[in-house]
Amino acid sequence: MTITPLTALKSPRILMGYQQTAPAYGYSIFILRVITGLALMWHGLPKIQNPFHWMGNALPEAIQLLPALAEFVGGIALMLGLFSPVASFFLLVNMTVAMVLGHWVHGHPFVSLDPHGHSYELALVYWSINLFILINGPGRFSFDYFFFRDFFKNGTYEQEYIVVD
Repeated sequence: MTITPLTALKSPRILMGYQQTAPAYGYSIFILRVITGLALMWHGLPKIQNPFHWMGNALPEAIQLLPALAEFVGGIALMLGLFSPVASFFLLVNMTVAMVLGHWVHGHPFVSLDPHGHSYELALVYWSINLFILINGPGRFSFDYFFFRDFFKNGTYEQEYIVVD
């Protein structure tokens, strides 16, 4: 298969040199999704238990509900690989707000030298993982693949492994 610039623009996965049918890709994104989803679910659990007041009275109740839902429900969705693009999008927004309003505004560093200090390292890691899942999809071992495989771009899940020189 010859890769032209137009083909590469239509399918960014071809630029990366692999498709989602590569054996290691399916397993690795499954592990990444499950561990990240589990961590986000546990991170959101205390928030979902008190969804309208987990920040005290700092913000209106409805605004406090959004990150609680994003982290808890989004974490479960990532673990299952169900509606992964939607969950990843809301988690990206959530982590962006956490970094900007929760860390950067207060001058927190990327990594704190104090083990108990504040930093935006974890929020950026979650942000990066969700961006990856949003761009690349949830992989073969997901409910999204099982239910919606025809929806994914031109059947790229079904294509052969491609090596780009």
